[in-house]
Amino acid sequence: MKANDINDKVIYLGSFSKSISPAIRVSYLVLPKELLNIYQKKLPYFICPVPTLNQKILYRFIKDGYFVKHINKMRTLYKKKREFLVNTIKKYSYEILNKEIYIQGADAGLHLVIKLNQKINEKVFLKECLENSLQLYSLEEYYLEETYNETSSFLLGYANLTNNEIDEGILLLLRILKKYYI
Repeated sequence: MKANDINDKVIYLGSFSKSISPAIRVSYLVLPKELLNIYQKKLPYFICPVPTLNQKILYRFIKDGYFVKHINKMRTLYKKKREFLVNTIKKYSYEILNKEIYIQGADAGLHLVIKLNQKINEKVFLKECLENSLQLYSLEEYYLEETYNETSSFLLGYANLTNNEIDEGILLLLRILKKYYI
């Protein structure tokens, strides 16, 4: 959005906590020139809490092209992992459930949504999943209207899982789901 801001009206706030590491603890704020002047006048006493050495190291990391290389490497890694997860869900859903599970958000990100074509008892299902060390989240509480809540949908994260863990986890998830998904 900021890249397309020809009128210089967008405030851009970001962090390196997700893209590099939570340990970095460096955020940034890109203000329109008009707001930057106001910010500098109103908050001249603001001192950045990030040590100068850390800022200089991050600066060199970005300037020397390592940040872009890191981002590209992570995109490739997570794309392969996401594709493996999607293919595993498709493969086992027919095998175990004899049904298709709809997958949303499989194009990008570190999470995806599986959507069932019916409503199940989500609380009981999620409790059993948790008892089996599977953590996923229902989207039920995020719906604003009941009409959107006619089927069950769950958010799956996969960023820190190996392919073997994904395979075993999806098998277990679908076996549990089979009890609730008729």
